[in-house]
Amino acid sequence: MQQAEVEQWVSTLSAGDEVGVFVGSRLLFKSSVTKRTPTGMVVVEPGGTFKSNGEVHGRLADQSRRLRPLNNQ
Repeated sequence: MQQAEVEQWVSTLSAGDEVGVFVGSRLLFKSSVTKRTPTGMVVVEPGGTFKSNGEVHGRLADQSRRLRPLNNQ
């Protein structure tokens, strides 16, 4: 997915939506959206908090993880 596509997709996510946490093109695990923050970040359980561009948020987080749709495998 291109960056603009990812940002558009992330902007449509809401609580309960299923997503995938990927490293490169490899699916690590399936997850679901818990909530959206006021700043537009997406919280998934399990998995953590992701920025609006699909990248994981947090200095200590595994920076190779990305949030992507499950149907793009």
